[in-house]
Amino acid sequence: MPVLTAQPTAEERQREPHHLVGCIPPAESFDAQRYADLARPILADIVARGKRALVVGGTGLYFRALISGFAPTPPPNLTRRTELDALELPELVEILRRTDPAAPALVDLQNRRRVVRAIEIVEGSGRPLADFRQTPPASAPGWLLVRERDELRQRIAQNVQAMFSNGVVEEVRSLGDTVGPTASRAIGWREIQALLRGELTHPEAEAAIITATQQYAKRQLTWFRHQTTFRSLDLTANRHPSDAVPGALRALNEPDAS
Repeated sequence: MPVLTAQPTAEERQREPHHLVGCIPPAESFDAQRYADLARPILADIVARGKRALVVGGTGLYFRALISGFAPTPPPNLTRRTELDALELPELVEILRRTDPAAPALVDLQNRRRVVRAIEIVEGSGRPLADFRQTPPASAPGWLLVRERDELRQRIAQNVQAMFSNGVVEEVRSLGDTVGPTASRAIGWREIQALLRGELTHPEAEAAIITATQQYAKRQLTWFRHQTTFRSLDLTANRHPSDAVPGALRALNEPDAS
């Protein structure tokens, strides 16, 4: 999810941090609307202290929830959800396609939870899913940070390798069965669980996480390019990321920077 942060003063460092990092237990379910509900008071607090809040990340749906909000949707139908949870993903996609032929183009069809929720919305409202996606593009000023493709792949691989070096396998092992439906969908969880069960070797698990992360990065880039008017800031073109910071900060204050 996107992370909220602001540069604290020395006095503020002694108080409760103004961010949403590590505040949700792994066993707890979480969604974009709840994130927005938690994040908005923190944004207001940061602004009230005369600071500029930075929303850094991440997941486009969470970003949209915070900046634009969602059209009201039908509440979850627990009886119907139980029925849908018993089906395989291809069956769910087919149900969605029959119910609303245009809906599959609006949903990540590899994300089971999103497909189930789309079916619930369409069935519960009797309206096409597109009716609930007509929110204005995010208008907050910002930058879309990009890197040359090969460099991005290399950095993803290095980050995944660092995760393993820093004990991610033991972290997953220690959580056991306490992880809820949201955390269990994090990239890497399923692959490391397969490693612990002996279904994947260490190199296979690492390679699978790298591939999944690269695929997510591609979807992430596509989403932000289509759903925001952010300028692209090419970090590969700068010898060091900090070289790009002064110009980026100046541009954020320009009227057309959003």
